[in-house]
Amino acid sequence: MDVRKIKKLIEMLEASGLSEIEISEGEESIRLSRTTPTVA
Repeated sequence: MDVRKIKKLIEMLEASGLSEIEISEGEESIRLSRTTPTVA
């Protein structure tokens, strides 16, 4: 997968309210997830 596509996916994840995204292209797949800060 192209690094530019991965960077774009990271931007989309940060801009959205999602905590995880998974994309598959042919035989390649990538899953991005971010942790949410815990409030004590």
